[in-house]
Amino acid sequence: MKKLFVVLALMIFSSSVFCQQTKQDLLKKSKNQKTIAFVLAGGGSIAWLAGLNKYMNQEDNKDG
Repeated sequence: MKKLFVVLALMIFSSSVFCQQTKQDLLKKSKNQKTIAFVLAGGGSIAWLAGLNKYMNQEDNKDG
């Protein structure tokens, strides 16, 4: 009986912690995820352009 009570208490606690309580919470989380996605995409683009620039400016580049 004691184990059942502990398991049920943990299930109730975990469901309340990890669930979005309101639509407002979901919208805020979505906005944060979009912001992070744009930042990471921008950083990746900058890194790609920096690598391309380094490749194009090599002294021993055989393509020209």
